[in-house]
Amino acid sequence: MSPEARRAFAARWFMWAAAIPCGLVLAVVLLNEWLNSPLNFLLYVLVLFVVPIHIARGWGAWLGAAILDPSATQGAGVAALRGAAVAGASFVTYLFALSLCFGSFSSSPVENALNLFILLMVGGTILVGWLVVAVGALAGGLLYGKAGGGTPPAE
Repeated sequence: MSPEARRAFAARWFMWAAAIPCGLVLAVVLLNEWLNSPLNFLLYVLVLFVVPIHIARGWGAWLGAAILDPSATQGAGVAALRGAAVAGASFVTYLFALSLCFGSFSSSPVENALNLFILLMVGGTILVGWLVVAVGALAGGLLYGKAGGGTPPAE
């Protein structure tokens, strides 16, 4: 399998894996919110589901493709650590982008974005960060197993 095909396969794999925690968070938010317009619903879906999934897709293509490389990944444990790294990097990137977006609405955007990032990191890690990393580690291990212990799957 070519490196480009490995990247594409890992990107799709981690995109689908990211749908699990993102879907759970979106479901909890939508069940607890009264949405009075379709635009609010679409905004929730975009911010809580679409954006983090595509961030995970990018990190999966960049970091997760090494799981499918037999010379780079020596076992399921290393693959699980790589999957956890993909999930952790995606989580931090999403929180950073979210804090920059929300912080830009204030009078001192840099200071408020940094404060919001720290708040989101602490609160987000406690609430869903553990789930994100667990799903990423599981996805990395399953990807390694699907690849036949380092042999890339046939497309």
